[in-house]
Amino acid sequence: MDRDRPQVPLRNVARLADLLAAQTAGRRLSMLMALANQFLAPPSESLWMLATVCEGKTLNFLQGTLDILILTALSRGPQHGYDVVEWIRTTTDGTLQIEDGALYTSLHRLEQRGWSEAEWKTSPKGRKAKYYRLTAEGRRQLRSGERRWAQFAAAVAKVFAAHGRVS
Repeated sequence: MDRDRPQVPLRNVARLADLLAAQTAGRRLSMLMALANQFLAPPSESLWMLATVCEGKTLNFLQGTLDILILTALSRGPQHGYDVVEWIRTTTDGTLQIEDGALYTSLHRLEQRGWSEAEWKTSPKGRKAKYYRLTAEGRRQLRSGERRWAQFAAAVAKVFAAHGRVS
């Protein structure tokens, strides 16, 4: 885990579960998103939302999550934006719907950070398309992001389990 990110001691999970149980559903979501921001989004960036659809309802996820999803898609080999979105949509059985603006903002950010490189090629449909691929630094960031996501998901699962909601 990055040294500049705050750590949430596991002994505090039970207190967090009690605190969350006393809040309204909207406040619980805000609190969980704030916690997620500590684990997922780069410290210098604010939250940036990604709209998704789950059970007919729009949910929001954090920028760091979208970056990790895109890095994961690119770990399969060079792809253009449509391929990335389609792979994520198919892999999640249509649960995650990534808007073009969110996708291309993230792809450009990954390229600027040196986590991916882009090259113009001709797509199978005969059109020019920008293909993105992971760099060595991008692979390191993917591994780091996967570890942070697993730690965050485990912490949230413990909060829900302590409250008796999800096992």
